[in-house]
Amino acid sequence: MALVLCIASALPAGILHADSPGKWKESVEGTRRSLLNSFTATLLGHVTPVTVTFRCDPTSDKESSGTLGFTVAIKTPAKISAFPFNDFEGPDAVAAPEVRMILISKDQPPRTFKALASGSYPEIDVFSFDVSEVSKKSKSVPRSLLQALADSDSETLKISIAPPGKPDLALDLTLSVSGQSAKFESLLSGLK
Repeated sequence: MALVLCIASALPAGILHADSPGKWKESVEGTRRSLLNSFTATLLGHVTPVTVTFRCDPTSDKESSGTLGFTVAIKTPAKISAFPFNDFEGPDAVAAPEVRMILISKDQPPRTFKALASGSYPEIDVFSFDVSEVSKKSKSVPRSLLQALADSDSETLKISIAPPGKPDLALDLTLSVSGQSAKFESLLSGLK
C-alpha cells in the first residue's frame, strides 16, 4: 500500500484526476475585481497548468466602459499540437472558438451557456481565450454566467473550448466552484 501511495504521489498532477481542484485568489485594483483559479488539467492527453480568471469592472462613464467575463490561460500550448491555437489568435483570427459552459448546482438541472471567445498570446508560452462583454450591458452570456455563480449553490463549472464544428478537439476543463458563491457575489459588487 505504501508503494502505491509513493508512486501515486510521484505522478504529475492531472494523471490521477482530470483536473486538480485549484486554489482561488481574489484581487481588487481600483474598480476592477478578479477571482482567479489556477490548477493542472489534462487537455487532449497533455498535462498542463491552466488559470481561469473571472473579472468584473462596473465602471461606465463618458470616457470608458468596464468589462466582465472570464479568461482561460493555457501554458505550453505548443505541447497540445492537435488543437489549432494559431487559428484563433488576434484580431485577424480565422475563426472564433466555441465555448460551452455547464454549471452544475445542487437540486437544479444543469444550466448551459454558450459564447464565442477571442484568443491571444499574452506571453510567449501562454495562450488565452477570453469571453467578455461591457459590464453596463444588462444581458450577456458572461453576465448571466457570473450571476448564476453568485446566486446559486453551484458545485461544478465545466468549460469546453472547441474549434467550430470540431467537438472532438475540445479543450475540456472542470472547476470546483462549491462554496465560492460569496466570492462571485463580491466580484460583481457595484454592478448595476
